[in-house]
Parts: sequence; C-alpha cells; structure tokens
Amino acid sequence: MKRFVFKTIIFIFLLFILDRTVSTFLQTQRPEDYKIFLESKKEFFQKNLDIDLLIIGDSHIADAIDTRTLEYCNKIISYNLGVYHSSPFENYYIAKSALKHLRNKLKIIVLGTNPVMFNRKLSKGKYTPLIIDFDIGLILNSNDGFDKSFFFKTYQERYLFKHIYRKFKGIRYKPTREIVNDYNGHLKFYNQIKNTDWIHSYNSIRVNDINLEQVKYFIKTIELFHKHNIEIIIVNPPIWHIQMETIAKEENFKKFKGIIDTISEKFHIKIYNSDFKLFKKELSKDCYLNAQHLNYNGSKIFTNHFCEYLNTISLQ
Repeated sequence: MKRFVFKTIIFIFLLFILDRTVSTFLQTQRPEDYKIFLESKKEFFQKNLDIDLLIIGDSHIADAIDTRTLEYCNKIISYNLGVYHSSPFENYYIAKSALKHLRNKLKIIVLGTNPVMFNRKLSKGKYTPLIIDFDIGLILNSNDGFDKSFFFKTYQERYLFKHIYRKFKGIRYKPTREIVNDYNGHLKFYNQIKNTDWIHSYNSIRVNDINLEQVKYFIKTIELFHKHNIEIIIVNPPIWHIQMETIAKEENFKKFKGIIDTISEKFHIKIYNSDFKLFKKELSKDCYLNAQHLNYNGSKIFTNHFCEYLNTISLQ
C-alpha cells in the first residue's frame, strides 16, 4: 500500500512538472496581438496604480475608450481593463480584484455594455483567469466549475495548440488587431477586418434568452462600487449604424435596453450613448475594426466626445 501511495505521489508530481513545463512553452508561442493584450491587462495587477477612472467591460469598451485621449484632453489618468469575451459575471470578479490594487480612491468607473452581454452563460472566461488575482468564487460560481483547467494550466490555454499547429504547417498568422502600441490597457491599431459583414454579422452571435444571473452580477458590480462611493457611468460603445438599426428591431435588444434603463433609474446612474445612436455621422467605416468594434480612428473620436461629456458632470 505504501509503495502504491509513493508511486501515486511521484506520478502526480511529474505530471505537475510536465504541465508547468508545457504551459511555460505555450506562453512563448502566444500570438503577438494576444500577447500584447494579456500583458497590457496583467500590468494593472502587477502595480499599485494611482488612477482617476477605470474602464471595465468586454472587447467593445476595450476598443472604444482611449486612455491616451482621456489623459490629453481631461488630464484624467485612466486604465482600460476591458477583457475580450468577458461577461458581467467575469467583470464582477475583475472589479473585485481591481479594487485591491488601487492606492487611491477612484473618481469614476465606466461600465461598458454589449447588446448580448446578458445572454452569455456564467463562464469564468478564456482570459480573465489569466489576468486577475486568483478568486475561488470565479470558479465555484461559474457554469464551468472545477474543470480540467483548474488542475492543468496547459488545458487553460489549449487554444494555443491550434495556433502552434497552424504555424508548424506554415500557415501565416493574421492578427485580428494589428497593434501599434498599448497604453494603460488600451491597444492602438488602425486596421479593419476584411470581408466584414456590415449588416448581419450580429445575427451570428445572437442568443435567444436573457440570463438573469448575468443581470444579477451586473447589479452586484454596481453595488460593489457604490459601497466605495465611486461614481459609475454606463457607456454603450458605438456599433456601425446600419447594423445598429438591424439590432434595434430585435426583441432581445429591447429587453437588454429595458434592463439597462431600469438599473440606471434604480441606482441613479448616468448612461452615455443611451440609445446607441450617437456618432452616426461622425464615425465612418474606416473608424471600425468591424461592425461592432472601433479601431483607433474611431476610439479617438468617441473618447474625445466622452471627454466633453465628462466636463459637464461633477466629479467626486
């Protein structure tokens, strides 16, 4: 029996070493755009920062608000913690972790939206566990639970195997965002995705039902910041206006907007671009990465207008 236990311990130890070795190798094979993205977000949790404004949400807000422009126009030091594919569930844990790493009291929290953010399942996410401090609640309360990625870091980044295989086959990697540089969490890129569907691409990600648990976590995030007496602004990032007209006809969008409006009224929170109709004329196609995300041309314009809006409200 003792021999069996000893062999089991040795096997687990070797498996642990192998997993960490392979995981370390995978880090070196991460595509350049995702490497820059992850490092720009991780940087926030590796430093104790003095910032005035923090941006939280998914890729829509991550691309939409430029921290450089905020600093130049309003002298506001900000950090964009928008994380690709994140949901309100993940954003709650991002918010919890972020508050631990700030030396000063924030003046403003920007909560970015996405018309399908309440439709998503409670997943711990592809990138969030790689970015924030470990939080057991992110795992326990997710639909994923204790999956293989909890025990094996290699499994957590299994998507990199596909990238390595394509690289081995000689298939040239085409980054989604051709990043020039990053500053306080915001990535500067000017490119546009070829063959973008400017009208119907939203339909491919549309989900049928609102997940009320996601709504609860959005509210929990608001309550978390209210406890710290931090002013909150909900920001609806721009969507290409022709596609927005298509989205606005959907019943799910009407439900989404109704929820946001109700939360805004209940908690006395301002909404910027409340009807998603701002910047219809100002933002041309060359301001977009695709129909739902801005590139740097667009983010500068949107952030400049947001700066003007900030000047009209009182900061705590």
